[in-house]
Amino acid sequence: MIDLTRKLPLVEKFLSIQGEGYHAGRSALFIRFSGCNLDCVFADGSICDTPWRGAKESPSLGDVLEWIEENIPDDDLAIGPSSSSPFNQVMVILTGGEPTLALGFDDLVKGLRQLPVFIAVETNGTLWRDTLPLCHWVTVSPKDLPGISHAKPKSPPGVNASVLLMCPQEFRYVITGPHDLRDIPDDYFDSASKHFVSPALMADGSGLEWQYGAPDFVPGAVQRCLEIIAERPFIRLSLQTHKWICVR
Repeated sequence: MIDLTRKLPLVEKFLSIQGEGYHAGRSALFIRFSGCNLDCVFADGSICDTPWRGAKESPSLGDVLEWIEENIPDDDLAIGPSSSSPFNQVMVILTGGEPTLALGFDDLVKGLRQLPVFIAVETNGTLWRDTLPLCHWVTVSPKDLPGISHAKPKSPPGVNASVLLMCPQEFRYVITGPHDLRDIPDDYFDSASKHFVSPALMADGSGLEWQYGAPDFVPGAVQRCLEIIAERPFIRLSLQTHKWICVR
């Protein structure tokens, strides 16, 4: 039983496209939670590019599920609960900040499982939640890479052992300059996962860079990404294409 009256600490919810990673170009409903346990600093003038520090709205779980239902085609609603791999259904992305911090995360995932949607989570991987295996796609973006520091770390920045054991569908590594991936744990490179490197963007944390045209990359980040994908053919390049076409 889930509590439909539970309030969710959200920064925003909106319809856009997934701009990066394996599902880039796919339409998606985004639910962005506030709060994070790491507070990343990628380089001078580049911090986390999402405004996660405070909730701007606190809708009930029931209200959020109703909003999602309103964006599902009637034919899909007639199907009922999501299947094990609903790749052709509406994509819902739970992101942040760090979504697994939210007390309502588990109830939201359970509620989404009752709808014909594709449930995706974007996480730094430091925290385990029992509902993560109920999601159809888990993207882990490790933040214990060279060049990344943390202003106020509230937990170790490495990926949780249970998250690794689950074998996330996707890893996305933020590259901040002339750094390497050879020093990170071999477990991150499980062959069953998809792997992407993403050059860090100059960002002030407002999440509004896209409104002013394509943002600049952190110096050296693109070149290092190109070197990495040449050295490791199983890794692909991922750009934040939504910012390049200036959409949220």
